[in-house]
Amino acid sequence: MTREQRKDLFEAIGLIAIVASIVFLALEIRQNTIEVRLGNEQQALALGHDWDAWLLNEEFSRIYDAGLADLSTLTSSEMRLFITYLGEAFSIWEFAYRSHQSGTMPDDTWRGWDTWFADELRQKSWQEVWKSSKGGFASEGFRFHVDSIISEHEAMADARSDK
Repeated sequence: MTREQRKDLFEAIGLIAIVASIVFLALEIRQNTIEVRLGNEQQALALGHDWDAWLLNEEFSRIYDAGLADLSTLTSSEMRLFITYLGEAFSIWEFAYRSHQSGTMPDDTWRGWDTWFADELRQKSWQEVWKSSKGGFASEGFRFHVDSIISEHEAMADARSDK
């Protein structure tokens, strides 16, 4: 084998090694993305389960029902609990929102979370708590998302009352 042929052989081996490395890295990135997505889904579920646990407490469940019916009936300590509970809800929703925006939560999973929270946001008390906080704890994109849902709910309520 001539020197030129050896050089060509080594270049070919080097090229094969580079391509193999790129393929390996692509597979590793894909696997990592899958693991991050699964981790975010599991984290969202864990947050949701912890949040749901509040309602297992009979006293808090009574406070929550009263707050849904009319916030003005709550004492200041009950209002604090109600607002804290909804604050956690909005934080969980934002976690799902930000995970979806970053590509680490699949579309179908995000739609499930978003639909559920958007339905809860039909409650007047949810809207009042959100508006009173001005979404100050949330990112700009998430504030816009929630505000647009509230606007849609208000427009639908106005349309129903016009009939």
